[in-house]
Amino acid sequence: SRGPYFGSTLIPWASNAVVRPGKIVRACTEAEAIAAVDAEPESGSVRVVGSGHSFSAIYETRGTSLYLDWCDTPLLLPGDTDSTEEDELKTYNGVVRISAGCSIATLVNFAGENNLEVRGIGGVHAQSIGGSIGTSLHGVDAWGFARFIEGLEVYPGGTPGVANTKNRIDSMEWWSSLGRRGIVLRADIRVFAAQTVHRETTGRASTAAVVEATRAAASSATADADTIGVT
Repeated sequence: SRGPYFGSTLIPWASNAVVRPGKIVRACTEAEAIAAVDAEPESGSVRVVGSGHSFSAIYETRGTSLYLDWCDTPLLLPGDTDSTEEDELKTYNGVVRISAGCSIATLVNFAGENNLEVRGIGGVHAQSIGGSIGTSLHGVDAWGFARFIEGLEVYPGGTPGVANTKNRIDSMEWWSSLGRRGIVLRADIRVFAAQTVHRETTGRASTAAVVEATRAAASSATADADTIGVT
């Protein structure tokens, strides 16, 4: 994919803005991102850039344009049950710990390799994890991407060099924050058992037959619970 920088100019994917920041810093580690914030004398003059997939004007700065240019290997942590969630979301089968600079595609592919799926994402996977949280990525689920955040590692810049870990409740103030609270460095994302929907058309089937086939597949043996076949 292109950009988001072209020399000293930043052009987001929608090509609806041209930004010439005072300085561009490509942070290749969490430590470099923190150092870039601490090096800026004026509070609020650092603007974080993920992949540039946004229509907003949040890139505008005369200070430092900070590009999250690192993506450590994701880590799969155990899942759990959240009794406060709706029934279909209570049990999550794992948590993926992933760098803010990684793309949604990296998250989706890693989950898929472990027979897990990511909820709340749309059809475009080029956005960064950090950017998706900061701009409240919309998706195909009614809940949205941020709903599935288990926790965050962030750098608000209050205490130089010291990052903070936020649990699920505390992290909510960072959802849709547009970078105002600081930098998202890492995220823990809830993932669920992958489901495969297999559909075959062997002729004209009545609605009743389709419903009955679906009911029979859904109530099949535990070993087949993740595959629903409709004939």
